[in-house]
Amino acid sequence: MYEYSGIRAEQLPDGRLRHPLFAMRIGRSVIAGLPGEPFGALSAQLRRDTLRDDLIVAEKANGWTTYHPTAEEWATGGHEPNAALFEARTDQVLMDGARRMIAALMRKGT
Repeated sequence: MYEYSGIRAEQLPDGRLRHPLFAMRIGRSVIAGLPGEPFGALSAQLRRDTLRDDLIVAEKANGWTTYHPTAEEWATGGHEPNAALFEARTDQVLMDGARRMIAALMRKGT
């Protein structure tokens, strides 16, 4: 994985990677930036869970970390799940952080 991201998993403190998420509100819409390459189903899930058509999800925000397959895609294998730095189910860690970020942004100035 180092060739893609510059990250060596064994060098991560406590096995965790802290990476900033990005969001910007424009009126009632939000642009949310996710690191790396989240699978399209994750962006669709985030839109369903939050602002629907008022959410734009941008990939590779604040740098490229890794592929972010869905839990279902891990089972099928293939290039992206096999090259992903993180373990299965970390997709939901990313989505939980993004949902919290969007909710906090929408509470400001409502």
